[in-house]
Amino acid sequence: MSTRFGARSIADWAMADPKAYQVLGVRLDATTEQIREAYRAQAKRLHPDQNAEARGDHAAFLALTAAYQLLVDPVRRRAYDQNPDGRLEAEIYAEERRNQLRRRKRRLRRLWE
Repeated sequence: MSTRFGARSIADWAMADPKAYQVLGVRLDATTEQIREAYRAQAKRLHPDQNAEARGDHAAFLALTAAYQLLVDPVRRRAYDQNPDGRLEAEIYAEERRNQLRRRKRRLRRLWE
């Protein structure tokens, strides 16, 4: 699994939008090979270096890449399919833990001021 606790990556784009299948234009039961083919076809169309018209749409290319990275990994895809908001349990835990540590730091700063 490529995502670690607290790691920020391009996959966060896909996590924010639960429509990764729609971004790639594949069905829910698509195979890894079908996902790969759909990604390559759309990447050629949206890549800023390949298409002069798409230069201003960098966010669409990032969303496409994020959706591909999410769906091509079997572990993350299974977790994404089971969890409607698309977040992995590890990422939810990491976010809660970061917030807890921030609160602790604030309390300690107040004590030492």
